[in-house]
Amino acid sequence: MTWSALTVHFSSAQVSGIAEGERLPDYFPVDDAHPRRAMRPYGLSKCLAEDLCSGFTARTGIASVSLRPVWVWDPGQYQRIETQWRVPQGVQHCRHRGRAAGCQVAVDAAGARQALPRAAAAARHRDRIVRPWA
Repeated sequence: MTWSALTVHFSSAQVSGIAEGERLPDYFPVDDAHPRRAMRPYGLSKCLAEDLCSGFTARTGIASVSLRPVWVWDPGQYQRIETQWRVPQGVQHCRHRGRAAGCQVAVDAAGARQALPRAAAAARHRDRIVRPWA
């Protein structure tokens, strides 16, 4: 595979301001067109980084891709989370209390790596920032 100049930025779903239950999304399913309304320092820093990528693309013509995974898990994380969230039989419990309507999605590290070639392919066909996440 031949790679042309490309900037890949790992952003975060925190840019939307809904990832930790700060507010409800404007619509479902939430996509990359959803307004950025970060309220916490981490999300605000990711918004700034996306804006810097956009400025870099406008100035240099080099495509920028921002990926927004919610969580990136290593293989052992699945077992740790399953153990942490295990609830005794007969007890009702909301695992996502305080999260945006229980819509958290985990992406494992292998899935994040697989997104990079897709992002590069998408960026080759556009002259603006793209955020492909499939």
